[in-house]
Amino acid sequence: ATISHRGQGYDVKTIEEYPLRRPSLQTIPDTTCNSGCTETSAGVWTSTSTYGFGYNATGNDISADFINSTYYRPFPSRASAEAAATFMTSNQAVKNRTSTVTFKANISNIQPAGSYQTIVSFIAVPKY
Repeated sequence: ATISHRGQGYDVKTIEEYPLRRPSLQTIPDTTCNSGCTETSAGVWTSTSTYGFGYNATGNDISADFINSTYYRPFPSRASAEAAATFMTSNQAVKNRTSTVTFKANISNIQPAGSYQTIVSFIAVPKY
């Protein structure tokens, strides 16, 4: 995402419609990271035996909990009535602020094969 706004800053939020799933409703759950993370607090996710789906953010104005490229969060889900999570924010006018979001899916060898999908939305909210 690249943001420019002359007002009093902005927030960029994200949310998934539902966990990654197949039409048969088999899912890849959201990550819990190595030892815990939440929709608003990233955690280290390096363990190859910790399965799930999540995201990392790098760049300008990202949330401080994304300490480096090993820190991830699960997406909040509309299907679970969760609120979109802010991952990029500023309280001042900005120009050309950029971030990169990296998705990660780690699955076990017994996860049913197939095409999994969801819709991930990114919402830019200006502050005035």
